[in-house]
Amino acid sequence: MTQDLESFLNVELDNDLTVIILDSLKNNSFSLANILYEASKGHGITSSEGCFYVLDQDLDFPEEFEQVIFYLGEFETSKMSLSDFISYLSFISDK
Repeated sequence: MTQDLESFLNVELDNDLTVIILDSLKNNSFSLANILYEASKGHGITSSEGCFYVLDQDLDFPEEFEQVIFYLGEFETSKMSLSDFISYLSFISDK
């Protein structure tokens, strides 16, 4: 990850997805390419204990998936529409 991307994420995109992506990149648990690959398969990522998001294939009943769900500290902290999630990942992958 470039310093410019990290600075951009910290300043311009302040949300739970940014927190999880930055945590993943800093801990070397996932690269941006791995995050995109997992998302393309319908799986969220866990950047560290209690810091993760859930996509459709992470659910017991994927057909009930409505929004990306974020957890920080083991508690659900926010949700994001799938279209916003895809737009966000597309945007940062272009940076």
